[in-house]
Amino acid sequence: MRIPQKRAEFYGWMNNFLERSNFSCVFSVILKTPFYHKYKYLADPYRLSFENILNRALHYSASSKHGIYPECRSA
Repeated sequence: MRIPQKRAEFYGWMNNFLERSNFSCVFSVILKTPFYHKYKYLADPYRLSFENILNRALHYSASSKHGIYPECRSA
């Protein structure tokens, strides 16, 4: 991904793949500094983010066939 031409090629392929695919994505971004300033109690931002993603996925799912694949970078 460090070579601009290869990166552009990959993004072009990925965009094409996503446009042709029949799926939806729900994601959440955690801005830790604003999060800790806004919420005065000690809460796990990753847990709250996962709960939000799960609620949105269940809300938007029109069928009972869906997969949830959480990602965690370090525990």
